Amino acid sequence: MNPSQTHRRARILLVLGTILVIGVLIWLVSAAVQKLQPPVDEDGSITVVMCPACEQAFHNLLREGGDIKCALYDVGEETGAVLASVNANVITDDKTNAAYGEPILGAALMHHKFCVINSTIVTSGSYNPTDGGEKGRNNLVIINSPTLARNYAAQFDAVRDRQRRGAEKPLVYLGPRDARIPIENYFCPADGCEGHVVDVLNQAKTEILFMTFSFTSDAIGDALARAQARGVNVEGVCDERQSRSEKQYSECAQLNAMLWDATGRGILHHKVFIIDGTTVVTGSYNPTASGTGKNNENVLIVTEPVFAAAFRREYNDIRAQAIE
Repeated sequence: MNPSQTHRRARILLVLGTILVIGVLIWLVSAAVQKLQPPVDEDGSITVVMCPACEQAFHNLLREGGDIKCALYDVGEETGAVLASVNANVITDDKTNAAYGEPILGAALMHHKFCVINSTIVTSGSYNPTDGGEKGRNNLVIINSPTLARNYAAQFDAVRDRQRRGAEKPLVYLGPRDARIPIENYFCPADGCEGHVVDVLNQAKTEILFMTFSFTSDAIGDALARAQARGVNVEGVCDERQSRSEKQYSECAQLNAMLWDATGRGILHHKVFIIDGTTVVTGSYNPTASGTGKNNENVLIVTEPVFAAAFRREYNDIRAQAIE
């Protein structure tokens, strides 16, 4: 290689290195700015509906809405007809056979399950509104919050435009002033969902319960193992068929989780962690490598005992029917 070629290669490497450093700095500044954002206080409410009641609750909300934007992984004919009747703006994943909506092309999944209704109400959770989707074990979270609605509406626009973006206001305190409910909202992969789940698990003092469809995240599995080591009661239930197909990578076996047999009663489709009976992690995010780094996902972390109690009742019912 002659000197001119060597110098040219050195210049190219220098430019590439500079671009990389600038990119890292932009990411660090963006993350720092997000953390420095003051939390939002506003009136509002949050509730959860467990399937099979989730389908009717979802349809009722859609019929009452006017301006509706939905990012839904898959849509069945029944829900598609309701969405069409209210002229909802819907995007879906291109790898499904959605009955209604615009498919979003891409190698990663458009795995969201949310709607924004009248710029004030957000629906999220694990529920896919497919024909029969309500027969699985799922949750539908309903939040009245203009701030979170703006977060999700911006996410809808970003996904539709094939862009990645995090939550504009990741922390909202919702409800009456004497009983504010902290709600954290993150979008994967931009917000690093795995890290936020690990953070809340690391704060557990007495108990962590989990209900998961697919669970292969080493970081989250390690966080649960550390919690066990410091005396926290850790237990959970995983979907049997999914755990069997992921046997080599699943965290369920090493955590001695019980298994849910879906035969005749639908899959265990929750993506839920319940911490100390007060905090719930839910949303569309499966704790997996794809859920963390590739797919379009959303996470809610809610700290409120009544909300958590609804998930605890669901967990108790699932565990009572699970197998060793």
